[in-house]
Formats: sequence, C-alpha cells, structure tokens
Amino acid sequence: MAFLLMAGTTLSVFTSCEEENDDKFKSYSVVGFEEENFTNLIDDPQYNGPILYGGTDTQWSDQPTTLSGGTKGSVTNYENFSYNVWDNGIAISNYIDADIENHADFNHQLAVPVSNGSKNFGVVWTEATINFADNKARQINSISICPTTYLLGVMQNGNGFAKALTEKDDFFTLTLTAGNGKSINVDLARDGQIQTQWKNVSLSQLGKTTSLTFSFSGSDNGAWGLNTPKYVAIDNINVSTGL
Repeated sequence: MAFLLMAGTTLSVFTSCEEENDDKFKSYSVVGFEEENFTNLIDDPQYNGPILYGGTDTQWSDQPTTLSGGTKGSVTNYENFSYNVWDNGIAISNYIDADIENHADFNHQLAVPVSNGSKNFGVVWTEATINFADNKARQINSISICPTTYLLGVMQNGNGFAKALTEKDDFFTLTLTAGNGKSINVDLARDGQIQTQWKNVSLSQLGKTTSLTFSFSGSDNGAWGLNTPKYVAIDNINVSTGL
C-alpha cells in the first residue's frame, strides 16, 4: 500500500476543533521497521540463522518514538549437547511466502503469506514486549497484524501436531496488554473464520502506556501448552508523539 509510512517518519495531522485546547494539533509517528538498523537484523536462514540462534539477545529501537524490542537468545542443553535457541521476542523480517500448504513449518517461521506494501515487518514469537525506552507513557493508536505463513497454514490445514482451527468453538487469540493493565483481544481464528490478510487494529482504548505485551491463547492445547504455533506478524505501529 503506497500510503504506508516508514519507521522514523513523523507526520503532523491538523484537525479542527470547536473549542481551543491543547489537542488542537495532533501528531504521530509510525514505526514501520524500514530503516537500515532494522534491515540489518533480518536473519538468513529463517530457522537456525546467526542472529536469532546466536545464543545472545538482540535489540532494536525506533529513534523518533524510542519504541524498543528485540529477541531473547539462550543456550539449551539436550542430552549433553548445547544448542543456541530463539527463546521469544520480536524478530525483523522481509520474507513473503504464500505457499501455506508446503511451507507451514518452522523453517519458514519469519514469512508472511501476503505483502502489505512495506519492505520490512516484525514477527512475534511466544510472549514478547515492546516498550518506550525513555519510560514516557504514550498513546499507541493502532497496529497492523497478519498471521505468518506458518501460523496460517496450520490454522487452515493442521500439521499432524496441531489441529486445523476450522470448526465451531475453535479459536486462536492474540492478546495485547498495555503496561497500565488494560488489554484487548484480537481473534486470528474464531468458529471457523480465519484471518488471512493484514488487518489494522485500533489500540486507542488502551490509553497511554510505557509498554505493550503480546501473548497467545487458543483452543488446541496439549501437555506443553498451545499446539498452535505462537507467531504473528506486526507492522506500522502508530504512536502519538504528544506526551
């Protein structure tokens, strides 16, 4: 989409008000993960690459808003062998892969099935938090969300471990929780209806916050928790710049 703003771009929007007040001129910045510091964090290959599986944490930050996040890496020992793993967090990606029938697996974990016109986007895995590094509370107005290729393929077809979410009472939900305790739920699947495209979600009801946490819940659970892959892509985080 041609109108999407790149990370670090601040756009002033002028609105008319019947009464004079401090909100007469509103401004916002859109975090779109487009700048070079984000692009440099895109891993290759998508699974077991040097950035996400290097055994260390990786951080990113948007300069105009100070909105920051990253990925957590660690070393795990399986039967006396050490493995670097991606524990959780938000990775940067630019992979587009519409082959949800053949590529709905962890080897394609950073891909989305459809482009939204941006060069880059973020991929949330497991539970992740973004925060304003200067610790100043801001209004996050909206965010764009899309199932990843991996997630969408599993929700539509299953994968032998996780079931398809195509029946009544099936659901897979992303919960966004602000640091002030307010939260909203976004259903990526519900009663057989599955989100397949990018969707803009309003977060205005959350109010001002210093952080935003992503977490998942669903109807397909096993001994180790959710069977459905806990992934979602995010982009174009609209943040009010007036404090």
